[in-house]
Amino acid sequence: MNELEMLRNDDLVREKQLDNGISSFNYSNKCFYKKQWNEETIKARGLFIDTSTGNIVARSYNKFFNIEERPETKFNVLKSTFQYPIAAYYKYNGFLALVAADKDNPDKLFIASKSTNQGEYAGYIKTIIHNLLPEFDLRCFAHFLHEQNATAIFECINIEHDPHIIEYKYDDLIMLDIIYNDYDYHHMDYNSMRNVADTFGFKSKNVAATINNWSDFVDFIQCVEDYANMEGFVFEDAAGQMVKYKVPWY
Repeated sequence: MNELEMLRNDDLVREKQLDNGISSFNYSNKCFYKKQWNEETIKARGLFIDTSTGNIVARSYNKFFNIEERPETKFNVLKSTFQYPIAAYYKYNGFLALVAADKDNPDKLFIASKSTNQGEYAGYIKTIIHNLLPEFDLRCFAHFLHEQNATAIFECINIEHDPHIIEYKYDDLIMLDIIYNDYDYHHMDYNSMRNVADTFGFKSKNVAATINNWSDFVDFIQCVEDYANMEGFVFEDAAGQMVKYKVPWY
């Protein structure tokens, strides 16, 4: 059974059929609320597939969890599984935006929210990105993503249509990662991603700290417990394991 068939056979995964033979796959509400995570539901998070070929058109992160939320993210487990160094990134308070190359035209971008390229949230992303980049740069960015066979992941901040607890002063688009369009999750390294963001004029996520041992990790968590007006942090260790931490204020 191939990957597409496995996703379709999992009743905890929802397929949404879009135009041009593309479907999006996301974990269901039942999966989320009952915490019925498995290999397919973790993968089905902003996953867009050309169902005629089985090729990934665009993809987001695998689902990852808060510290203490799952058995594998308990503090005592992380102490033994973390590989160092760990990068601590600031967590932004918006919604996820996926930008890839159009599957049929490498001059065009495929722009989507977590579930569709057709809804109002996809429209907000398109408006911001078209305001940021001139037409020539849009085509160059599309070609770059086509050549890399990758998806640029952004946090989209839209203060009018998508307000959150954190108050921002203006709409924004922050590049978080560039993820390769494979079923197995892997992404471009941080410095290369930042170079791409700088080349095309995007902001990119910032490193809050580099953590080199367990003691420093515990100290970091204790230090940020009193932070306010922010959501939290995403941690990624040297092996690519990701967990998140939301500050008590949030």
